[in-house]
Amino acid sequence: MNLPDYLTIHSISKIDIESFNSKSLAKKIVQFDSKFKFRKNDVVLLGVEESRGSQNKNSKKSPDIVRKQLYSLSDFFQKQRIVDLGNLKQGNTLADTYAALQFVISELIHKHVYIVLLGGTQNLTNPCFNACEKAKRLTNIVSVDSRFDIGIEEEIDVSQNHVGNILKKGSKFLFDYSNIGYQSYFVSKEDIDLLNTKLLFEATRLGKARAELYELEPCLRDAHIVSFDIGAIRSESAPGNYYASPNGFTAEEACQISRYAGLGNSIFVFGVFEFNPSLDINNQTAMLIAQMIWYFIDGLNYKKEDANHIDLNKFIKYIVKLNNEYTITFYKSELTNRWWFEIPYQKLKDRNALISCSYKDYLRACEQEVPDRWWRSYQKIN
Repeated sequence: MNLPDYLTIHSISKIDIESFNSKSLAKKIVQFDSKFKFRKNDVVLLGVEESRGSQNKNSKKSPDIVRKQLYSLSDFFQKQRIVDLGNLKQGNTLADTYAALQFVISELIHKHVYIVLLGGTQNLTNPCFNACEKAKRLTNIVSVDSRFDIGIEEEIDVSQNHVGNILKKGSKFLFDYSNIGYQSYFVSKEDIDLLNTKLLFEATRLGKARAELYELEPCLRDAHIVSFDIGAIRSESAPGNYYASPNGFTAEEACQISRYAGLGNSIFVFGVFEFNPSLDINNQTAMLIAQMIWYFIDGLNYKKEDANHIDLNKFIKYIVKLNNEYTITFYKSELTNRWWFEIPYQKLKDRNALISCSYKDYLRACEQEVPDRWWRSYQKIN
């Protein structure tokens, strides 16, 4: 089967293009068809009408509702071509939908485009990772979520256990998993210890994330898949969610996180999930998701290539010795002022890995404190 066989091509006439402003995205977005030719760095919109196995039943209706709000927003993106693939055809079973989504993501990975998923429930993250695994790509996943989604039995709600299913596989192609915005009363201490201590992954509590939002940028810079649960946003801004909570990120913070994802050097899948239109108020959640996607594309539009493979001669190099035990080499981009540190491979003396970090990590090292992100990465690599 070919890519079009898996899709219900979305007709722009369904959302009445004439009702939109001449400067809106509706006038810019290109509609996919069987003869379409992708270009490198296209932004590809894909709706997934799937919510089986979840308590959030009506989230399957969300793609077209979000699409309409997105089309209404202004076009500021001269660099980016945006392509609407339409919606993935729902399989006879949830497993069939997973298989179809994995195939579509696999096809798009090879076309070097940026994929924006209009969900659906958050367990759709799993076939996205499976596509990376099949392509033998070392993958970093960032989940913006008030919960870890690793402790609920699958028969109760598969979307509340999707991370657990990824971790159970023990895949050698999952290099890093990070949670942003967990709320302590929704998780257990055992799960925090599992992620941070045993698995050497990163989990950032909501209060810390909000207090230092800019410190989330290095984590998002290295992410290949960003999976955003709309339930991580406070209910006053995003009421359309079965698990809505009064606490969470503000709408503005959610948009900033989305922009950081777009500015990242590694991103290729950005998905916003768990929107339930039947619980929304005046399309407030739908509009917020559309604005988050807008900011993600804005990040892509202003992305500057200072990725790890670029000539390090264009970076300022800093070497910090810590108590005669470790030496950490930092690099600062002269183009963007972003920071990286070097992780040595103990088994391969002539090779090192560059991991994104922040200026604050450099200051910690200068104070003879090993940055947490460096230490976790060092242990995983070696």
